[in-house]
Amino acid sequence: PTTNDTTPGINVGPGLSDTPSLYVDGVKVPATYDPVTGTLTPVTPLPEGPHQLAYTLTDAAGNESPRSLALPVTVDTIAPATPSAPSGYNDDAAPVLNPSSTAPTTNDSTPGLNVGPVPAGTTPSLYVDGVKVPATYNPSTGTLTPNQPLSEGPHQLAYSLTDVAGNESPRSPALALTVDTLAPAQPAGPASYGDNVGPSQSPASNAAVTDDPTPSLNLPKNLTDTPSLYVDGQKVPATYDPATGTLTPTQPLADGEHQLAYTLTDPAGNESPRSPALPLTVDTLAPAQPAAPTSYDDNVGPSQSPTSTAPVTDDATPGLNIPKNLADTPSLYVDGVKVPATYDPATGTLTPSQPLADGPHTLAYTLTDAAGNE
Repeated sequence: PTTNDTTPGINVGPGLSDTPSLYVDGVKVPATYDPVTGTLTPVTPLPEGPHQLAYTLTDAAGNESPRSLALPVTVDTIAPATPSAPSGYNDDAAPVLNPSSTAPTTNDSTPGLNVGPVPAGTTPSLYVDGVKVPATYNPSTGTLTPNQPLSEGPHQLAYSLTDVAGNESPRSPALALTVDTLAPAQPAGPASYGDNVGPSQSPASNAAVTDDPTPSLNLPKNLTDTPSLYVDGQKVPATYDPATGTLTPTQPLADGEHQLAYTLTDPAGNESPRSPALPLTVDTLAPAQPAAPTSYDDNVGPSQSPTSTAPVTDDATPGLNIPKNLADTPSLYVDGVKVPATYDPATGTLTPSQPLADGPHTLAYTLTDAAGNE
């Protein structure tokens, strides 16, 4: 055995009637016998290193027995050197998993200090804020993990090495680590989104329908926590721009109705509850080509007709007859150019706002849906 006790008392038995004598490495040395405990203890400390301890018994007549079999004992009073600082810690609390994390904050309340392989014959001990705490060392991973969860807040984690003799090294330099297991509060619901596609664009749209398949949810600018986008309850890849406060899906959304929400994740990896959702319908399909108009409303001069098909008219603002009560918005094209016009859903007429010039013209129209698809 090995001990850091330089005056180890060998156990020879209590209440001896003969007088025991101690031999260290074959040499009789002064020693004290305690008949109550049965220990025979050297008076002078033993030097560092291995020793052979034996004893004899001498009777009242002065006859000394042969020496007993020796007990090998190594005296070691020198503590191991100060160990190196831990290189990081094992964070195994989701969502941020890292066996060699160096992040200053974690949501893992039992972080495994990475101390690496320790010298043979030494046992590591964990110190939290200067206090030794129960911990488990895993020699396969080199981690020293507290048995009890650490409290919320900042901590200093260090360790020492104790040899088989019980000598403990000075503590290593400490690793500063803050434990944070509290998630951010639920963020407020987004009130608008950025639409930068098609004829109806707006950095703060609140239209219920959009033709932009990657609408940018408007969040607060310069967030310190990390936002994540949820579409229909599923987290999707997205990019946050702190300057504009927009959170934009990386992949286009499918056509149809969607619920857009977001969460905030702090540096420790704690994710907030999802915000209230913004309902939004993505519509990237344009209406079908409308049927050609077959007549027009002529309400000028002697030859007037609400459904004229005459090839010539003296009405400089003829009202093109298209279906009544259209759900989509019609636009008038004269000779291939879109011109301002007024649609009357009751009569189904689409009338140019400005008189047409004298001469031949080709009149057509398009339909634009609520999302801006023409």
